[in-house]
Amino acid sequence: MPQPFNPITLPLHGISLIEASAGTGKTYNIAALFARLVLLEHKAVERILVVTFTKAATAELKTRLRARLNDALSLLQNRLDEDNPPDEVLLQLIAAARQQESDDQLILRLQAAINQFDGAAIYTIHGFCQRVLTDYAFLCQCPFDTETAEADPKLLRTFAEDFWRRHVSHDATLAPLVAEQGLTPHHLVKTLGAWVNRADLQLRPAGVADLAERERTLQDCWQRVAQTYDDIQAAFWRLHPKLNGNSYRQATFNAFFTELQVAVATQQPLYAFTKHDKFVLFEAPTLHEKTKKGQILDEQDVALLAPLAAFGTAYLTLKTAQQAALLQLQLACFDYMRQAMVEHKRNSHRRSFDDLLADVANALSPQNPQANALAAALSRDWHIALIDECQDTDPLQYRLFKTAFAEQGRPLIMVGDPKQAIYSFRGADIHAYLQAAADTPPSQRYTLSTNYRSHQPLVQSISHLFGGKAWPFVLEGIRYTAVQAHREHTKLTPAVPALSVRWLHEVIDVNDKGKETLPSKEMLRQRAANWCADEVANTLQSGFSGKLKLNHQPIQAGDIAVLVRTHNEGKLVASALKMRGVVSVSLDNQSVFASLEAAALNALLQFWLHPQRTETLRYVLGGVLYGWTAGQLTQLNADETTLDQWLSWAQQAREYWQQKGIYSALVWFANITQMESQLLMRRAERSLTNFWQLAELLADAEVQLPSPTALAQWLHTQSQPDQRQGEEALLRLESDEHLVKIVTMHAAKGLEYPIVFCPFVWDGKDATQGTWVIIHRDGQAELVHKDGLSEADKDAMLNDAMGEMLRLYYVAFTRAREQLILYAGAGSNLVDNPFSYLLDGHAEGSLAQSRAYWEAHKDQRISSLYAAWQHCLNTAAGDTDIHWFTGRPTQHSYCRQPYPSSLIRPCLSQHDLLISCATPASQL
Repeated sequence: MPQPFNPITLPLHGISLIEASAGTGKTYNIAALFARLVLLEHKAVERILVVTFTKAATAELKTRLRARLNDALSLLQNRLDEDNPPDEVLLQLIAAARQQESDDQLILRLQAAINQFDGAAIYTIHGFCQRVLTDYAFLCQCPFDTETAEADPKLLRTFAEDFWRRHVSHDATLAPLVAEQGLTPHHLVKTLGAWVNRADLQLRPAGVADLAERERTLQDCWQRVAQTYDDIQAAFWRLHPKLNGNSYRQATFNAFFTELQVAVATQQPLYAFTKHDKFVLFEAPTLHEKTKKGQILDEQDVALLAPLAAFGTAYLTLKTAQQAALLQLQLACFDYMRQAMVEHKRNSHRRSFDDLLADVANALSPQNPQANALAAALSRDWHIALIDECQDTDPLQYRLFKTAFAEQGRPLIMVGDPKQAIYSFRGADIHAYLQAAADTPPSQRYTLSTNYRSHQPLVQSISHLFGGKAWPFVLEGIRYTAVQAHREHTKLTPAVPALSVRWLHEVIDVNDKGKETLPSKEMLRQRAANWCADEVANTLQSGFSGKLKLNHQPIQAGDIAVLVRTHNEGKLVASALKMRGVVSVSLDNQSVFASLEAAALNALLQFWLHPQRTETLRYVLGGVLYGWTAGQLTQLNADETTLDQWLSWAQQAREYWQQKGIYSALVWFANITQMESQLLMRRAERSLTNFWQLAELLADAEVQLPSPTALAQWLHTQSQPDQRQGEEALLRLESDEHLVKIVTMHAAKGLEYPIVFCPFVWDGKDATQGTWVIIHRDGQAELVHKDGLSEADKDAMLNDAMGEMLRLYYVAFTRAREQLILYAGAGSNLVDNPFSYLLDGHAEGSLAQSRAYWEAHKDQRISSLYAAWQHCLNTAAGDTDIHWFTGRPTQHSYCRQPYPSSLIRPCLSQHDLLISCATPASQL
């Protein structure tokens, strides 16, 4: 078992792994460890490498680490804040430091560290790699003048198209086959491109067959069928009355012979038979097996069907070989793209951010003769490496840090929480963390055991949900680490249930066969959204009336978050809240270029460029920015004066664009058409935020694209689904202090809210939908097509998918500080729901056993799940606080607060307009 972590006494050698469960003060302890390295270990800040995985986390770490050093300096200088006394860890650290040096020496050391802090080695993983490649370009065998930029999505398509020209276009066998299947270079880039840069990924070859030989065999069989087709059909219908009626349904074989006749008439042996599975029924052994009792088949008629059976075998054999050939073709194209990318990087000075990581990893690999010299140089530069959020690493990253530090005798300290590893879609690999854990001696595995976010009943209630399984996250190696809360009681008054579970089924309908009738998934989703909106409105109404308070202040909308898995779920909740008068804001990682406002702005620019196209104007006016009704648009058609006014404004806006820039033109146009005031009247603050974010992005792009036509084309291109943008394109937040937040579970990681609703955690997710999957086995990652999965592969895939879903739920549940509200129900995909695994009642059972259990209860899913929940509640310990609710919540409309004045952008005067239009966009 991991031992409690103490930043002052942690041994500084080898690999150390610190598991920091949600809310246990990970950043606080990293800051304490950093201060120890400065004060007790006498490390200069530029010699302590700290790496995390996002720019936001890096900025927060820099702030927190510097603040910790300032706190220590204030304590030594007796400049204490009476309202914020020093904590026990800081007091212990100063006491230990005073045993080594005097206060004056410690003050000098801290002042030097703070003065030099701008040079502290605190990086994102990509920032660290860029530093290495810049400082050690010779040892890394890479160009000295590397240019870093976002990956070019067109590059892979170019490689795939080149492969197509070389290996597919002129192949008489493959070309028709890929055309029939709709396989294109673009399709392959879309499905396989995300993995091209994973050098560690193994490819499982598909079976290779001689397609030409298979086609010749099929042609020979077909000739025999075509020559005797009439005899074959007549023989079958003579035999039909003697055959099993269920296997040889008359309507089915009427359709079968109709298809066969078309194929004979058109001489197409590769006709796409919809009943191709019926060919096997013409084989002699099958015919005899399916003969009715007491009947004897005419052997001459059976023999007449033999050519059809032989053709069916050849047909299915060819189809199987074709599928194998297509799979092998895709893998060959993937490998070609991977090799072409390596060659391109070798001859290019341009690098994507992922390329930086790959370059450093390659430089530290045995293939580079300078690898040992590079590793030694890195260990001289940085005396200790501290890796934050290590659960989000991948095998390449882990191998890099292990080689550069642990194997060089430098301490490698990894801090993270495997229960919060939820970013596999970004390339994170929980198996890399498990390998790191296996490499760490048991004596150097630690845990943080006190939760400072939530109160004891909530912490224990969440623990109880996961505590029914030995491996609650499916994968062996990730246990649920028990923690205790720092505070005993909730800050809500009066106290409410720490964890509420609302049952979504009002009645259970049973058919005449005793099978329960499940409500449709869409019905349950809508009910969950509506009931959640009801409860949110009730909570806000209680706060508005003074009946529910947080820290002695009425509950506000900003105290509530609704966590969802998908944007569609978020839209359902937002719509339901709006119907109840509750204003919400969606916080997620969507690109602003994918928004409706981007499409509207794209149309607006086209209208400016081509004012004569009045249909574009009508699209703009009827869209999200202006919201005109059909009646208003109809009236515009008959009002030439108003139409001429809009055309005049478009021409003036284009002149502003050409003279002063796009941002000034948009400011002028928004003001003259009163767009902002209309959006605010409609409470469309999201549209307002998105519009001005897009305006700023256009202004930035205008530096490189001064032509209006080129800039408009750039916006159109950026709005395409397959475009990748940087962080600056992520949706910005509105002023959300007074709004209910709707957040995806992935985006909620690292955040916290007083009250959290999770209305869709009853839903399941089919893990078998992907065409290509990565299978982990024996420390290797293998790319496999779904048609090539063995039963063991399928089990591994399901385990990985369910494990990630459970970790995602853990992240969502632990965002709550005071109260968590879940919704429970049984849908058609109950077997794929994480709660089915957690509540199956078999502590030591595997996921496969759990799925089998729920399949066995598929006719009583609702009552079986209800019983499982009741067992969970009845076995809860006394320090939990879980309450069960049934039926629809009381329906209320919330009395909205006045619109936040901070969201209102004042309209510009004519004088302001003249100033703004003369001001560079970058300064506005």
